[in-house]
Amino acid sequence: MPKTVSSDTPFDGSSDLPIEQFLTYQLLLLTNRLNRQAMHILEEKAALRLPEWRCLAFIRECCRDQSKISLHQLADNTGMDRALISRSVQGLVEKGHVLTKRNCKDRRVVFAAVTRQGEALYQRTLPIMQKRQLHLLEALSPQDRKAIYRIMSRLSSAVGEWEEGRKNAAEKPDRHRLR
Repeated sequence: MPKTVSSDTPFDGSSDLPIEQFLTYQLLLLTNRLNRQAMHILEEKAALRLPEWRCLAFIRECCRDQSKISLHQLADNTGMDRALISRSVQGLVEKGHVLTKRNCKDRRVVFAAVTRQGEALYQRTLPIMQKRQLHLLEALSPQDRKAIYRIMSRLSSAVGEWEEGRKNAAEKPDRHRLR
């Protein structure tokens, strides 16, 4: 098992940082473990792949306010790859959990909605996934729970700032290259 990094691991940007001490690497390891665990649970309990369950959950959530959601909106809301969304929704359609319909004005747009069978499956799997979520959160103190969500929000903002900075830098012409 890869080693984890303690919170007192120093890094000031002036020295080499081993890959296992990169924040992104540590997050990747944790994400992979969490995904594998969820994947096994869903395959065993519901014969679903993890991306299918996520699509089912998001379609259901989004359809509370409206009767259907486009696959484009689903990709935007989940951050999942559009090809993965398409394959996952197709799997859900084949299993009878989701219905899809093409937009008659723009055939490229596909809408999805959860079927009764899909709703029943979601209701059956939700308590299992909630129990797992609770188990994970119980490993943290109430202060740590608040802190982890606050930290994730800050990291998400930092990612956005980094992307915006790179976008702005790319838009500015390099005067030295124009000569």
